Amino acid sequence: MNILILGGDLAGVYAIHWIRKIDPSSQITLICDTDFPGYLRSLLPGIVVDEIKPSFSVIFPKSFLEYVERVEIKKVKNLANTIAKNGKLIVAGEEYDLEYWDKILISTGVKALKVPRKLADKNREIYPLEKVEEALRLAERIQELDKHEKIGIIGGFQGLDIAYKLACANFDIELFFDYKHGQVLDEDMFKILKKIIPSNLVFKEMDWSKVANNRILVIRGYTKPLVPGIEGLPIGKVGGIMVDNYMKATKNVFAAGTVAECLDEKTGISFTHLSDSLSILQGVVSALNIEGFNYRIKRLFPLYEIPLGERIVFSAGFTSDNIVKVGRRIVSARHHFYTSDTTSHGDKDEIFVKIIADRVTRDIHGVQVICKKEYIPGLQQILVFIANNLLIDDAILFPSLYIPLMNRIIDPFKATCWGIWRKLLKI
Repeated sequence: MNILILGGDLAGVYAIHWIRKIDPSSQITLICDTDFPGYLRSLLPGIVVDEIKPSFSVIFPKSFLEYVERVEIKKVKNLANTIAKNGKLIVAGEEYDLEYWDKILISTGVKALKVPRKLADKNREIYPLEKVEEALRLAERIQELDKHEKIGIIGGFQGLDIAYKLACANFDIELFFDYKHGQVLDEDMFKILKKIIPSNLVFKEMDWSKVANNRILVIRGYTKPLVPGIEGLPIGKVGGIMVDNYMKATKNVFAAGTVAECLDEKTGISFTHLSDSLSILQGVVSALNIEGFNYRIKRLFPLYEIPLGERIVFSAGFTSDNIVKVGRRIVSARHHFYTSDTTSHGDKDEIFVKIIADRVTRDIHGVQVICKKEYIPGLQQILVFIANNLLIDDAILFPSLYIPLMNRIIDPFKATCWGIWRKLLKI
């Protein structure tokens, strides 16, 4: 086959790797607008504060793609004006014959939120942060700034990673939230989050007049999918390319990564995402289906994971408000656990777990966790439960691993499920 990967998003590059695992002979062409195809979005803040080198932010080196995976890479200046008409695909002025491609995978990523012209004209320095090249530009500027410089970050939860790192570097940070958009935590978990962030990181409600008080602005989050103008692509409610559980958009066109819009069949909520983990998964599934293996993702759901120092903020599924808005009756439980481990300050490690479930069907609609990195295996267990459509009752019937003198019998996730189960018994 002749396969076109349009866009250098993580999902597209990971798909290339899996195509090559099972198909050594098909011709693969990658058209992208970055020198770092396959970059991990979650590592961009590390580039900004000089924790990692740009070359370490990609899933595979570019030379590996060219000489080992045998990919023809064509770099263009901008993918935003990509269109298809009269049987031709036009990318940055270059024409390609659409009939030449047997399969197309669209992985064009996202475009950053546009700042109102009035604000941009007020001599504000505006730095989008959605690509490696943008991270490098911001890194140069950060090195020139004095400590305690005031920086505004627009992006809500999706901007928390860069906000936290800059706050730890002694800059005064205002992180602006649009509380109607991109919520990943319920209000009670949000209050817990506020207690663990540095004092020089302040959450503020999105208001352009307040944003204007910052001379330097970082745009990180509140993105829009970068959808090419190809006729016949199904566009979802939030502006992404609508795909099914096979990552298929039309007969021979697939979409994966942050440009794809997915539907959670249990709630009817459609969503796009900015998760590297989901991009990798979608890349694998789209690659297998391009090759005809007919693999289906059991359940599509939003995922948010971000490290804040030694802690992790994690959210899988939807918030209570999301579920209530679609007419579901919910039951929830939030538990606070102390582990047997102690921190360097002699305090007990803490784990906060909240689960949101359906009162009628007993489906788990959302899980939110604030924990130390040691609980990562527990987060994996949570993903297994949600991805396999398991119910609250299934958590009760799963055996708890107990190894004498090595670990406690009660896992925080299972214990919280038990709390919901007891509530359901009273109905």
